[in-house]
Amino acid sequence: MNQFNNKQVLVLVIDDQLVTDSDDTSRKEKYSKCLDLINKALAGKWTLEICFCPDLGSLAAIKTFPGQPRLAIVDMVLDGPKWTSQAVEKLDLKLLSEHWPLILVSAHFGADEAIARANKLVVGDGSGTGAPSQFLMWSAIARSVDGIDIDDLAFIFDSILSRSHGQDLLFRKGPDEPIDILHITDPHFGRAQWDVGSLMTLRVARSTVGLEAADFLAITGDIADQGTPEQYKLSLAYFRALANNNVVTRSDTGLPRDRVFLCPGNHDFSRRIALGANISGKDKFTVKESGDVENEWVRSYAWEPYVQFEAEIAGHSDRWIPSPGYRINSRFSSAGIIILELNVERYDIQQYQKGLSDDEIRQSLNQAATDVLKIRHSKECVIVLAHRHEDSGWNTLAHIINNTLTGLAADGPVLMMCGHEHNEKVRSELDDKVLLVRGVPPVEGATLPSSVLPIVNCVRLLRKDGVVDGVEVHQFHQSASGWLVNNSGSKKYEHHRGAWRLNSN
Repeated sequence: MNQFNNKQVLVLVIDDQLVTDSDDTSRKEKYSKCLDLINKALAGKWTLEICFCPDLGSLAAIKTFPGQPRLAIVDMVLDGPKWTSQAVEKLDLKLLSEHWPLILVSAHFGADEAIARANKLVVGDGSGTGAPSQFLMWSAIARSVDGIDIDDLAFIFDSILSRSHGQDLLFRKGPDEPIDILHITDPHFGRAQWDVGSLMTLRVARSTVGLEAADFLAITGDIADQGTPEQYKLSLAYFRALANNNVVTRSDTGLPRDRVFLCPGNHDFSRRIALGANISGKDKFTVKESGDVENEWVRSYAWEPYVQFEAEIAGHSDRWIPSPGYRINSRFSSAGIIILELNVERYDIQQYQKGLSDDEIRQSLNQAATDVLKIRHSKECVIVLAHRHEDSGWNTLAHIINNTLTGLAADGPVLMMCGHEHNEKVRSELDDKVLLVRGVPPVEGATLPSSVLPIVNCVRLLRKDGVVDGVEVHQFHQSASGWLVNNSGSKKYEHHRGAWRLNSN
């Protein structure tokens, strides 16, 4: 699954003139002063850890770990006995094969060979797979030692690192500024009535409690009621309208794809299509309890509409239905958050489709927690998205999920957003180690009145020095006259000494 790592950036400075006998300020010292100033300018977002590599041997000694943010500053004129043409070729192969973001210093274009090398490093393999890169003159680095144009250089570094990690360059938050998430669960498009025309009233209702456009949109499953393409079209139009009505942040192209987090629910695949794999090839209209091997291709189409929806709204999609799966997103870890999207659905159909076992889901969640721990270095708040936390007919699910949440909570705050259960409770659980934010499905259910209308959660992450230390949750419901703030008011929790405590002030 996708992983994007922490704000600690490994920066390689590859230059053949790092060690000189000159009495002048050495090239290495100028690099050091320049990068120190850039480090200060990027404080709170990136932390540069510098490694100087005057030759190929020193480069080979550098250890990296998977997913680690990195950047290579490469002198494009490598001469001397240690930088033979073979050594330069090995360097370029490493940079290209490992997709290093590049700052290319003092590139010369007076020879065909130099032009060809620059093109190779910038373009990659010719199919557009090259990592982000930028040409830079040495004079710009030398001037920056005196503070000249340091902001311009910091912007270049930030742009390259942000692009290489999929970050939105417009997402800029001060260390004490809150982060707002609009949470929608169980919208059941095709059955429930989500009124685009009333979205202006939601924006106004949010403003009455001091909320502006949300930074992120979180959707926790059961997006379409029957998993049909037409229902996903309705949902996509509505979610895009959230941005057009300034309920969530809008980019130049509409709803920013990298600001959308989501996971599938049990309704996000078509049982009707899945059962097609069980239709007998001999007896007309007979649905057998087990499908024929040659019919299994039919079942894959049951979740294809959801896969396409993910690609449209988030710009990526993983075929994690029906397999259990997870995604880890730390593109915004510099803001103190890591997103863990979980698929905890079994996709069983009584006796017709076996679905996933508890052991398969348990193994997936255990691996997810392990992978989060590998990249969590600064007690970032882990925001867990799953369609459900528990189920009255699936007694082991809550135990499986709680083990994962408890493990994550040992290293920092954990906030879980979920749905499926027919209640709107916001409360701390697991000895106050985890804060759960639920929503009410806007359709009839065993414990719901028939007049339930859509509801959304507005989750505000409170931060101090870039660390999440509190959460405030406002709930809104759609009425016949528009969106209204729930009469119960907001709930505010603070995270202190490893526990979430309700703040009654």
